[in-house]
Amino acid sequence: IAIGVKNQWLGLENAPRTQMISGNTLINSRTAAGGLIYSDKTGPMSRLGAQASYAYHLPVTQGGAKLSFGISGMIYQTLLDKSSLTTD
Repeated sequence: IAIGVKNQWLGLENAPRTQMISGNTLINSRTAAGGLIYSDKTGPMSRLGAQASYAYHLPVTQGGAKLSFGISGMIYQTLLDKSSLTTD
């Protein structure tokens, strides 16, 4: 499991902020899974997302070599707060 938090330009209003949590695990000797949840806010734009992955490991030799297959899916949302934009 990994957790990350990044706050840039401390003290400035609407400074970029990023948070994430991710993890992966071996389910058994042949399968593994992982996931990620992500949030990022930079001024008037924000992004929120999630990702999940699955892998299957097929042994191909007695020496431990494996052939791996994986599938991953993700969903992300991007928002723009138009009320915080200043235009001329």
